[in-house]
Amino acid sequence: MKLMFACLILGLPLMLLFENPFTRVAGVLLCLGFIVSGVFVIANPHDLGRDDA
Repeated sequence: MKLMFACLILGLPLMLLFENPFTRVAGVLLCLGFIVSGVFVIANPHDLGRDDA
């Protein structure tokens, strides 16, 4: 969870505030890390294996 928010807090300013291509790439990669880590937070294996029927 901390990794997810850290990627968001670091990635958005890098992507939006700076014009250098290297900072843009780093910002996009951090935002992608935010999305991927968010998916793992939401869909953990314990919840995916449970039948609620």
